[in-house]
Amino acid sequence: MADSVNQEQIVQAAWELLAEDGIATFSMRKLAKKVDLSVSTLYWHFENKNAIFNELINEVAGSAEKAFKKSGTWQERLLQDGLILAQELRKRPYSAELMLSLPPDTDNYWLVTEQLLVVIDHLKLSDGEKFNAISILLNYILAFERDFLVQKINVTQMPIGKLAINKQIGSQITILKRLYQKGLFQQMGTEAALTWSLRTIIAGLDQQQNN
Repeated sequence: MADSVNQEQIVQAAWELLAEDGIATFSMRKLAKKVDLSVSTLYWHFENKNAIFNELINEVAGSAEKAFKKSGTWQERLLQDGLILAQELRKRPYSAELMLSLPPDTDNYWLVTEQLLVVIDHLKLSDGEKFNAISILLNYILAFERDFLVQKINVTQMPIGKLAINKQIGSQITILKRLYQKGLFQQMGTEAALTWSLRTIIAGLDQQQNN
């Protein structure tokens, strides 16, 4: 198998290993074993672990950028593009964490940022405000997807009404208990929750340009 392994297969194996082990325990040695290569041969394809991570970032960002909308109002495009990016991230576990952890240093990451800036470039905002707006939007989406994965992996869902609360603080968090009992905690990470949040960010941006 080693003789026929190419860079595309290594990248696919890297996604699989990342989904299995996460970022913290991902290693070149494990990846080499997964594709039946010696570690030295793997280093011939990629100089280090970060080079592989950057290739993964480039792939997920490229998939999102190609699917971005080219028509509609700027509000509609920004919302749909944000949802598209989130969907592509969710298909690839730990991709959001990778994009938050490493400097934005891949071609497709820059293209994603550029295309989002194109959507709002006509607004009556300074260049600094435009850059801040898209940075906030991107960081929110990345954090939303990272937190969704953490919750999915680490949180054991408890029956509604049986939230474990320290008795000393229970009487002080009545609103949180009410929201939990209504099942609203289970909506964390849903597309509806993300859509509401992105619309709120976009509405704030619209208001800012009209001030």
